[in-house]
Amino acid sequence: MDEPKTLDDDEELLPAVRRTVDAAAAPLLLSAWTAPASVFELALKPLEMHQVVSAAPPVTSTSTACRIVRVEGVTRCITVPITDTAEWQEREFQRRAKQRPPRPNKQRFQLKGSSKWAAAAN
Repeated sequence: MDEPKTLDDDEELLPAVRRTVDAAAAPLLLSAWTAPASVFELALKPLEMHQVVSAAPPVTSTSTACRIVRVEGVTRCITVPITDTAEWQEREFQRRAKQRPPRPNKQRFQLKGSSKWAAAAN
């Protein structure tokens, strides 16, 4: 069985190649032709807006909920604050039940006359 090769085995490593290219002879990049060269050219360039296509669904308003009421064949959609819905109140009750009260501050007691005997001990 052959042993695995390590980086110390330089029999298959190619030597590092360093090339220097004359910048004046190199072709300009495409962004050099289209990008503004200064802030003044940026102000003269027309603004192009591109809409970002997102896979996420659009964000809906979380402050209101729609309550559907059907009366005598008429369907109405009533917008109510989210805090008035039974689902929200149940979730809020569950959230508050999970919370723990904060720990009380460390109390420092001073007994009557303790300053006299503490000074005498020192």
